[in-house]
Amino acid sequence: MEILEAIHRRRAVRDYKPENISETLLQQVIAAASWAPSAINEQPWYFTVVTDTKLMSEISTRAKAFMLKSMPTMPRSGHFQDILGDPHFNIFYNAPALLVISAEARGQWCAEDCALAAENAMLAALDLGLGSCWI
Repeated sequence: MEILEAIHRRRAVRDYKPENISETLLQQVIAAASWAPSAINEQPWYFTVVTDTKLMSEISTRAKAFMLKSMPTMPRSGHFQDILGDPHFNIFYNAPALLVISAEARGQWCAEDCALAAENAMLAALDLGLGSCWI
């Protein structure tokens, strides 16, 4: 797939098949993420894969509670409060795997570096026939 085609085709997927994703495919996505550029070549990221559905559900529940508590007033905040307040809503849309990209808060550009890694991961997922959604 050509890069411009991938950029045009990449979309946020919010409906996933219940099938597991192979470790090989997950490793390919992480490898692509690790090739992202980073400020001063710090490469500050850590990649954590979660496939345990109970753990993903617990993370979703805690994240929703945190977001509801800390969400600033903004346009459409009522919409988000309704969605996040639904006990059946899973913020990961019941995806079979969660890739957490994190960094220690030591560098000035950690958030940007992790965002670049995430975009590489999402483009790789598309190329491998997987859906993804930035959460």
